[in-house]
Amino acid sequence: MNIYNSFSGFLRRFSLAKRITLIVILASLILALIAATILTILDYQNELEQLEYRLEQINRSEIPSLSNSLWHFDLDQVQSQLQGIHNIQDVVYEQLEIEGGKTIVIGQLVDKNDQLTHSFDINYTRDSTSYYLGRLTVTADLQNLKNRVAGRLFGNLLMAGLQMFILAALILFIVNRLFIHPLNEIVQFAENLNIDHLDQPLIISRTQHASKQDEFDLVALRINEMSQRLLLDIEEQKKMEAALVESEQNYREIFNATSEAIMIHDADSGKILQVNSTMREMYGFADDFDIRELTVGMISSNDEFYNQKNADLYLQKAREEGPQIIDWHSKKSNGVEFWVEITLRSTVINGQNRILAVIRDISELKQSSALLLQQNKDLLEQKVALKDAELKLRELNLDLERRVNERTIQLAELNTELESFSYSVAHDLQAPLRVIHGYSAIILEDKSDCLDDTTREYFLKIQNSVIKMSTLIDDLLKLAKINRKEIAMEEIDLANVAKEIFSELSDHQPDRKVSFIVPSKLVAVADLNLMTIVLDNLIRNAWKFTSKLPSARIEVGSYIENERLVYFVRDNGAGFDQSKAERLFRPFERLHVSDDFEGTGIGLAMTKRIIQRHYGRIWAEGKVDQGATFFFTLSDS
Repeated sequence: MNIYNSFSGFLRRFSLAKRITLIVILASLILALIAATILTILDYQNELEQLEYRLEQINRSEIPSLSNSLWHFDLDQVQSQLQGIHNIQDVVYEQLEIEGGKTIVIGQLVDKNDQLTHSFDINYTRDSTSYYLGRLTVTADLQNLKNRVAGRLFGNLLMAGLQMFILAALILFIVNRLFIHPLNEIVQFAENLNIDHLDQPLIISRTQHASKQDEFDLVALRINEMSQRLLLDIEEQKKMEAALVESEQNYREIFNATSEAIMIHDADSGKILQVNSTMREMYGFADDFDIRELTVGMISSNDEFYNQKNADLYLQKAREEGPQIIDWHSKKSNGVEFWVEITLRSTVINGQNRILAVIRDISELKQSSALLLQQNKDLLEQKVALKDAELKLRELNLDLERRVNERTIQLAELNTELESFSYSVAHDLQAPLRVIHGYSAIILEDKSDCLDDTTREYFLKIQNSVIKMSTLIDDLLKLAKINRKEIAMEEIDLANVAKEIFSELSDHQPDRKVSFIVPSKLVAVADLNLMTIVLDNLIRNAWKFTSKLPSARIEVGSYIENERLVYFVRDNGAGFDQSKAERLFRPFERLHVSDDFEGTGIGLAMTKRIIQRHYGRIWAEGKVDQGATFFFTLSDS
């Protein structure tokens, strides 16, 4: 940037024509250097490509004859052929490594940075078999290539310089002919231009095309138009000066005829300079009253605020800060006080800084405002009372929320204690049961010969009761875990779950004939583990209560009712009394005799709790000996 600024400063010392000449010459030199550089680079690349071609030609023309000489082990011929390759332009070194260990070298290696090396494998083919005879390495010297290119650099530079010189001369001629000469005529016209010769047009003396104008013609046209507009502006100015005198007379007439009271103050001193007729009438001044003796204090109430001192402050604000609008407690010449609205605005009149005061009587508006203010005050008091009521209601809500939180915490603590108690009771019950079961088993095993049939039957009943009691305790623990387990909602396929449960049951009782009906897919959004428990309980119940049928039928499916998806498990088994359906989901409640169908009555209670945790509903329909259907919904169904 500093170099650019220095160069620009240097150019500004010369005229436009000389500046253009210097710039063209400098640009020509730069372009000549660039052109010569490009030509040299292209020349070097061409020479390098030719060298690459010559080296590749060795592989095509020399290698076949060289392989034939090596095959016949004609070393003199080989030496002669290598010498021929050495005579190729820029080739300075050849090394032939013959299979068997012999090496022939011709020439001397050059600097690795200035060399180009190619290697060729020498093979001889006989009877469709290729034989490796050796390897030829050829090195070319790039320095000679560079010297040739450098020798042509001066010629390229001279040619490019000559072309750029001719082009620069042509450009300078065109610029001087088309631009500099017309510009000089325009400058000379501008120097001689004055108000007395505005009617003389600018004419550029050069060859012009009659059919088309260029930019200089347009400039001359615009200058001539500007001269004509300036003449018109001068004439218009004279007319405006005459009109200004007339306007002042009209201003005075309008000033006194306006319906609003107006005072004009000196912007610096605040002194009243002029008032209109409306202002005199508003304040009750006689026509002969000398307005020069009037002050703002004389027409103010002069109480704690509305006095001369504060009036001067407002005049200063209008001058320094902009327009001011104030309500002012005024006083008429007869002493009657009234309210006015005063608008103060800084302005310039006849070249002098003035403060224009526009006065409007607002006494009636003030009375209306006072009434409205009282109404607003009453409304505000009502709002405050309403706000107080809202605050009291909010306090009550906060107190209620606090109580709910306290009860929730207490309930959580009670649930925790209940769970702990349940586990403790279960553990305490399981221990003596295990003892009873163990000792009864020992008696049956070790003292069987000493027991009669009745006693043995009693011990077997004790063991069965212990097993039922243990199963019941396990079911109670499972029910407690259901209430505690976190739900992980996801999209699951209930059909796959049902099929796995049925497969397990069939493997356990392969002799049973059961027709199991399930759709290919039954999608639900729920917890997979919990819904597995639900289907396991329902399907196992259906399996259990159809066990006495020669041909059982169990169906799992779904349907839509009232835009809600309802899932079901249906069987054709023992069924139940519909009037007792609500008892099905109570813990330990059973509608069938345990001797007919085993169970603890916990499974359906667990199922209902799981469905409730999914914000769904479960119910059942059935008839005795005609089967049963269990229905349930989920939160997203």
